[in-house]
Amino acid sequence: MPDEVQPQSAIATAQEAATFKWDSDKLEPGIGIAMSGGGFRAMLFHAGALGRMNELGLLSRAQRIASVSGGSIMSGHLALSWAALGAADAMGVFANFKSIVVDPILAFSREKVDVADLRQASVSQEDLAGPAG
Repeated sequence: MPDEVQPQSAIATAQEAATFKWDSDKLEPGIGIAMSGGGFRAMLFHAGALGRMNELGLLSRAQRIASVSGGSIMSGHLALSWAALGAADAMGVFANFKSIVVDPILAFSREKVDVADLRQASVSQEDLAGPAG
C-alpha cells in the first residue's frame, strides 16, 4: 500500500519537486543567494560575503539560499542562527550579525581537525558489536 501523502510531508515535497515545470519565461522577483563549495575557504569567504550583504541591508531581504559543500557549512550555520538574529533594523541590517553568525564560524575555522583526530574518534564495527560470545 503506498504511503498516504500529507500536505507538508517530505513525500509531498519530493513529488512536487519531481513534477516541477517552469511555468513561464519570467524570473521570480526577490533576492536569492548561491553559496559555492570549496571547504573551509568557501565557508570563510561566504561569512565575509554574507557580512557585506548584511551591511548593505540585502541579507534580510533574501528569499532563497542554495549551497553546496563549504557553502553549506555557512548556510547551515546561518539557518540555525537566523532566529537569534531577531528583526532587522529599518535599513534591513541585523545589528548582531557578526557576533551571532560570523564570530562562531571564525572560531570553528581555528579548530584543529586532522586525520589522526578522526582515527582516534572512530569506532569499528567490531567495537559496536561487542564481545563475541
